[in-house]
Amino acid sequence: MAATYDSSSVYSLDSFIGSQPYTWSASHTSATGSDTGLIVIATIEDGGDKFDGCWYNGVSLTQLAVHTATAQSVAVYYLANPASGSNTLEISYTANRLGGALAINVNDCLQSGAMLDTLATASSGFGDTTETVSSIASTSGELVIMASALRDLTSDPSVTYGTGQTGTAEAVVANSQTWLAGSYKTSGSASESMTHSWTGGSRGPHVAFTVQPAAGGGVPGVFTLVGGAGLVGSAGLVGGTGLVG
Repeated sequence: MAATYDSSSVYSLDSFIGSQPYTWSASHTSATGSDTGLIVIATIEDGGDKFDGCWYNGVSLTQLAVHTATAQSVAVYYLANPASGSNTLEISYTANRLGGALAINVNDCLQSGAMLDTLATASSGFGDTTETVSSIASTSGELVIMASALRDLTSDPSVTYGTGQTGTAEAVVANSQTWLAGSYKTSGSASESMTHSWTGGSRGPHVAFTVQPAAGGGVPGVFTLVGGAGLVGSAGLVGGTGLVG
């Protein structure tokens, strides 16, 4: 059985100046299938590990990782078997900047242990228009997800996803300062690639990971970042610093 995409929503996070940390909240409806899971990818326009936690219906999500690039941070959280129906999604962060959150519902995913597999990251600089995460070692049935955040937008970006990828919900959030989007692909081989290309945007961080299926399990993902401007040999990637995986 393969892990499957169910639905997704994009939310704007508030800019808050005052008592920190600040907890943002909104209603979110979870997946309606079997062996459900919730993945939350949150971004704020502020550098560093500024996320303090994420909860759904009062239950804490597990943080997979935080990736920061060009003063934009992205955190990945997950929860197996979230409460059904519409419940409160909360994200706590210490920052007085704007941001956004991409909440992805999945079905037929692993219910015990690590629902998400190894994370890989990439970073876009000024002038970059594409990012690729390739050679993702996976088992047939794993769901491969990539998410991108761009900041300091010159105009609303137009995004194109790589071969075999389907886009999740995407939006310009945070008063047109941050663009957030994702895509997914069901793995059918031992190696997969994910690509996001865009126009009208700017710099920012990118993350990719696999979702373990409920039956049959999977093998740990191995990610290699290759090709394109801002990849091999750049700070934060292969040959530089900050590579997670």
